[in-house]
Amino acid sequence: MIRSIGKALLGQATPFQIRASTVLGGALGFTADLERAPALTVGLVVVVLVLNTNIWLATIAALGGAALNLLLLPASFHVGRFLLDGPTQGLFETLVNAPVTALCGFEYYAITGGLALGLAFGWILGSLLTRLVRRTREAFLSLEAGSERFRAIASKRRVKVASWLVLGAAPSREAYEKLATRRVGNPVRIWGAGLAIAIVVAIFLLAGFLAGPYLGSKLRAGLERVNGATVDLAGATIDLGKGGASLDGLAMADPNDLPTDLFRTVKLEANLSGKDLLRRRLRFDRIVVDFAQSGVRRDAPGRRTGTAPTPQDAPPGETPPGEEYRTVDDYLKEAEAWRDRLAQLRSWLEKFAGSDKPESKEKLEERLRREIRERGYAWAAAEHLVRGAPTILVSELRIERLEALQLGGKQMNIVGTNLSTHPSLSPGPPHLVVQAEDGSIRFEVGSAETGRALSFALKGIEGDAIGRALVASPVRGGKVDVSLKGRWEGSGTGGVDLKLDTTLLGTTLVVPGTKEQRIERLVLPLAVRGTLEDPRVLLRDEDLTKALVAAGQKELARKLADEAGKRLGDDAKKALEGFLGGK
Repeated sequence: MIRSIGKALLGQATPFQIRASTVLGGALGFTADLERAPALTVGLVVVVLVLNTNIWLATIAALGGAALNLLLLPASFHVGRFLLDGPTQGLFETLVNAPVTALCGFEYYAITGGLALGLAFGWILGSLLTRLVRRTREAFLSLEAGSERFRAIASKRRVKVASWLVLGAAPSREAYEKLATRRVGNPVRIWGAGLAIAIVVAIFLLAGFLAGPYLGSKLRAGLERVNGATVDLAGATIDLGKGGASLDGLAMADPNDLPTDLFRTVKLEANLSGKDLLRRRLRFDRIVVDFAQSGVRRDAPGRRTGTAPTPQDAPPGETPPGEEYRTVDDYLKEAEAWRDRLAQLRSWLEKFAGSDKPESKEKLEERLRREIRERGYAWAAAEHLVRGAPTILVSELRIERLEALQLGGKQMNIVGTNLSTHPSLSPGPPHLVVQAEDGSIRFEVGSAETGRALSFALKGIEGDAIGRALVASPVRGGKVDVSLKGRWEGSGTGGVDLKLDTTLLGTTLVVPGTKEQRIERLVLPLAVRGTLEDPRVLLRDEDLTKALVAAGQKELARKLADEAGKRLGDDAKKALEGFLGGK
């Protein structure tokens, strides 16, 4: 009984079956991964079952291939680089974007390269085993059954092991005589074909159930790449019939404050396009969150999933006459912490808007080196081969009643459109608006025209709070409104050209050399240029003079003209005095 089962599993021990077993097993060992390559993994298992392969040999080859893959992972990556970015790039680009084959994980360099190495390993192993079987067969056929020489060969351990693996029986002249008459044998295993059909039908019937974990894994990985820190997800469910999806227990750690969550919600509802799943695409027509929180303490601190963004220095340049640039160090007491947060903001903005130009070879090399450092060879992917549609696309995002604990529990609303992993492939430019329900905060990035517009408004800041944050504040009491508008450059530069209007309302202005002045309303027009995380703040003397005159502070304006004369010469002083209507 047991031997009959063994023979059924071993199949026909012909040279074809032996090589098919080791080649498929080797490929499976190098590439098996239900997260990165689910279709390839299931497909290889189905082929092993359908073909009349030796399942024991396939299993041994798979285990050996998996062990070798751990040692040869860098080699798999480099072979994948040659295939995906070399002469066969067009073929794999088609496979990466086609239904079903998109689920094979060919965009991962280690999967594609591992498949090639696995096939080569299986072919070499199969060739060695075929030669061993042929020599053993020839040795048996040249001897008389039951002779002393026959018994000596049959008693050898390697011959017994080979016979059990290949024939499912002890070595005998009759078995090897049968083997000598077959070259291919029956290529199909009937019960294996039936089992393979059952597996495919089960996957189809349970598609919604199986897609839930896949959705959760894919979405969590995508969010971690964008967020740069741990993303937790308790569970995900999909109703393919209704095109709905639900995410439970979503929590995103703050990359600049790992013990807290940047975003946390109990439940997230979404409309999902099921047909895009076969192309490894997650397209959410609409995502709605009714209540969420930000700034909640985590049970365990998160961890960074990538290298922290490095602040970029502003490009050097000469200061034009009548203009004076200041850096964040000149203004802010915690300048270093601000630079880190602004560097993180730049990283998010770059991922938000993407690049308008294809990656150059240098940029591709840099990205791959970063991905290898952050996640290892196994997860480095040829994202530039993705065509037609983004891997993840959110056509409409609505988050209502986001409780921001960092802002005293303010209720925030977030509306976004065309948010994706590949902005250049989206149906329209990305756009995001974050605003407080009381109107005190508004942040907007992107626009239907350019996709590079940036605006920020903050109202009702306590003047004394400004004083505590600045190195030397001229403001006491009252309120301060801030409005920032302009453009920022993507594609890794992080450059900004912004207009910053700071409005002082009911404040006391303290200027060295003058007495304190009560100001009901003063608008200071500033310019912000340079890089996002190390901006240069510019205030022109002429603009400050105009602002002071408009606020009814001519005395302060004249003192500014005197200072301008000392620093810039009589011509500048006369120009300012002319604007003031004479000394």
